[in-house]
Amino acid sequence: MVAPDTLSVWAETDGEIRLFISHRDVHKAAAKELALSLEDYGISAFVAHDTIQPMTTWQHEILKGLQGMEFMLAFITDDFFKSPWTNQEIGYARGNSIPIISLKLENTDPQGFLGSEQALKSDLKNPSSKCVDIYSHITNKLGARKRLDDALIAAFVNSPNFDEARDRFNRMQDVIEELSDDQLHKICIGFKKNDQLYGSIYLGNKNKRLSKFLEKTRPIDEISIEGRNIIIK
Repeated sequence: MVAPDTLSVWAETDGEIRLFISHRDVHKAAAKELALSLEDYGISAFVAHDTIQPMTTWQHEILKGLQGMEFMLAFITDDFFKSPWTNQEIGYARGNSIPIISLKLENTDPQGFLGSEQALKSDLKNPSSKCVDIYSHITNKLGARKRLDDALIAAFVNSPNFDEARDRFNRMQDVIEELSDDQLHKICIGFKKNDQLYGSIYLGNKNKRLSKFLEKTRPIDEISIEGRNIIIK
């Protein structure tokens, strides 16, 4: 495997999971949409291109992406298995024991090496609807839950405005099942320092969203929020 910090596509992932999305070139816009959405979950996605006669330099970039990936997502459309390039990418992942998740977007089911596992299902109009499922699948397969949860927590405590605080909290709430002592401490410190968190009506109104999230992920603690402070007993 190539060191990811030597590759331009993954030079600044800073702990993010390196995901290679194998797809047909005609669907690159939808694949890119998914890749951008996955960034919010701490997943850095390389979107490979499929062309009839790729330039040698592009072949080299694809190979580097394959060598640096930790996980592959097969973006399965009806024309996916008709391409020698996507088939070779799947074969490369299998040959190097890289986990693969299939995302079925049209009528074609996973074939060949991918046929033994059930695919996630979405559609080309909204492939990002499966981000949470992809996140969960990757964390379970790689044993990387803490690594990805840490990325979501870091994004949350550094929220630059109220809208981002809401969106980042919702992503964190959707996927984090349990907080460690260190993770809880980071949320407490970040909350106290960031007025976009302690001043957020969404987090602190009568629904008590943040309090309920912390109580759910830390059932052994008694937690309350007073002004800027998260109180743990």
